[in-house]
Amino acid sequence: LYPSKVRYQKFISSISNGNLNLFQNKELDKFISERFSGNNQVALDESYFKNLEISQIKNQLKLDPKKRNIFLFSNIYWDVGINEMSFLYKDVISWVKDTIYMISNSNNINLYIKTHPGEYYDKSQTPKGVADFIGEEFGDNLPSNVFLIEPHMKIKPYDLFPYIDLGVIFSGTLGLEMMLNKIPVVSTGITPYLDLGFANEPKSKDEYEKILNGQIPLNKPKISDIRNFAYFYFIKSCIPWNISENLYGGFFNGFNIKCLNDLEPGKNEILDHICNCLINDKNQIIEDW
Repeated sequence: LYPSKVRYQKFISSISNGNLNLFQNKELDKFISERFSGNNQVALDESYFKNLEISQIKNQLKLDPKKRNIFLFSNIYWDVGINEMSFLYKDVISWVKDTIYMISNSNNINLYIKTHPGEYYDKSQTPKGVADFIGEEFGDNLPSNVFLIEPHMKIKPYDLFPYIDLGVIFSGTLGLEMMLNKIPVVSTGITPYLDLGFANEPKSKDEYEKILNGQIPLNKPKISDIRNFAYFYFIKSCIPWNISENLYGGFFNGFNIKCLNDLEPGKNEILDHICNCLINDKNQIIEDW
């Protein structure tokens, strides 16, 4: 899935006319609605966000609609595997710092950096977050057009969407969610939709800087293409699993089968599909379940 180009193209060629049908569109709309509500269990457990009024957000961020408002969403820099997503930059910290330098002298750009709430709320409580590295690099000389949106402000990423002229990410699904809302995105790392022509994917730091400063026209993908990919990625790439309980951060409590005969071919359609994909992957469409 990182990246998904080959797998996605195989999937899209299997659906009627290469577009979602009415049922699939409704299924995607339901998923998106629930996801954008911010009511997922992890966020609720950790009290990541608050339901803030539009006026509260505007006042906190001092938004200027006359400027090009760029929002950068940083990853947890120490997250397992994040450096494997590197492309233009070797790591999250160097990417964030370089982005600040690139727009620091611009009078018509404001850069908002939203640090990941996991740095603040995660039980591991790491001693430093992205904001700390920014502070060490710039101190009191942080450019006046750069603003931090830190976890204690409890602002949902989705509540920022109406104010974003350009979304900037390293990796992750937020880029896809912004594009679903017709927000142009530039990604500097390996994303699931790499090389599909959706996001702006600079091949050099010079190209990246020109994109940030509006010197290169932005990609404008068709929303139907973005929805096709979102359906593939969010819904169909997640194969149902029914021989044990779902769990998140918990412990395995055993299988839901009574005996080994329950694993025989023909006894469990989902398990049969998974096995067929493993044994004969070239002739199987993984998402065809």
